[in-house]
Amino acid sequence: MFRTRTEWRSKRVAVVRRRSDEIEKSLTDLARSRLKLETSRMLSRERENLRKVMTDISGSLERSVAADIDPGVREDPNSAREAILLAEALLEVKAN
Repeated sequence: MFRTRTEWRSKRVAVVRRRSDEIEKSLTDLARSRLKLETSRMLSRERENLRKVMTDISGSLERSVAADIDPGVREDPNSAREAILLAEALLEVKAN
């Protein structure tokens, strides 16, 4: 009688542990997906900021120079473009 109860309880504990492990795995996968999504959003914002800077550099050199742009950018636009390309490459590496 006690052996039957013990076996039943052991089986029940095993079922609960399996479910718990499945839930834990799902939570881990969800956390990983959330991190990937946050990283993707951050990279997207950074790329958009870099595009804006690139547009400002291109536009400001042809038109009147905006007051809030770094003076170094005004003096050497090629270096600024190179810095932006390097920043994009770093973002790509950071994403992987």
